[in-house]
Amino acid sequence: DRLPDAQGCPQRLHHSGEEEGGRPAFDPARPAILEGALEAWPDRGSWELGRLLKDYGGSEFVVGAALPPSAGDSDGASDLDHMAVTMSLRDYCEYSQGQRDDSPLYIIDDVFLDSGAALGSAYARPACLEEDLMDLLRPRYRVPYRGVLIGAERSGTTVLCSFLKDTLQTSAWNTLASGLKRWVLFPPTVSACSIHGPFPGDGETGCSDEGVYSSAAGWFHERYPSLGEHGACCFDFLQQPGETVYVPRGWWHCVVNLRFSIAITENLFSRRDLGAAYDHFCRTEPVLASAWRAALLETPDLRPLVAGLPRP
Repeated sequence: DRLPDAQGCPQRLHHSGEEEGGRPAFDPARPAILEGALEAWPDRGSWELGRLLKDYGGSEFVVGAALPPSAGDSDGASDLDHMAVTMSLRDYCEYSQGQRDDSPLYIIDDVFLDSGAALGSAYARPACLEEDLMDLLRPRYRVPYRGVLIGAERSGTTVLCSFLKDTLQTSAWNTLASGLKRWVLFPPTVSACSIHGPFPGDGETGCSDEGVYSSAAGWFHERYPSLGEHGACCFDFLQQPGETVYVPRGWWHCVVNLRFSIAITENLFSRRDLGAAYDHFCRTEPVLASAWRAALLETPDLRPLVAGLPRP
């Protein structure tokens, strides 16, 4: 159940970002539900499950996410421990029909759409989110930014992943082709400790910036009801087929699939995100930051955005 003090849906508007009469209404600093995005997809039928099984049933998809090797690894773990696990779409669908897992497997694949599959050009970005400043560098500098999400009932993004703020300083959108999702969004002002709670055995005051729940469903059942006053500032809502959920940079979020669901997601570097994202790349990938700055300067209407950005 939704917390008594939780808010309902965020702003809801057409995917063009305009109100009736053509008045701009989209606020990129606020979460939003955008309607009608599927109407602009070049081939929305290719995202139906039957078509996916026909065209890609034998194709391998990443289940979950690969864990990158940590600089602190010293336990003798092999490279195999950090490799992505894959499964054919046909096998995954068979698994999803009979599974009763507490934390079901979930296809989260950020490679498939860029592997040459026609599926990568069978959808379109919502009209008000078409601009992505990182497009200026693709495909020369490849920052993973889009993915296929196919999830069984009760699967979802875990607290460890979904409440880990995006380190690339991007915003994101998620369009649901079929199924049903439940979302909970918290503003950046809410602390990670308030959302995650203490680790088992840490006592009432123990806490960590990393989540402890192995599944999104587990967090909803065990932690969410105990949030108290922290729940008053969250959005708790359902995403229906054809709707796009927009999540601004810095917002915490947890998502669970209430039915077998198929979705497409993209992270984007918007004008609002430029300063924070550029600062991140200056610290972590200065060569990319320098190339990005140069590309922005070559685009006349973007030059003013770069004026205050220092060289890497």
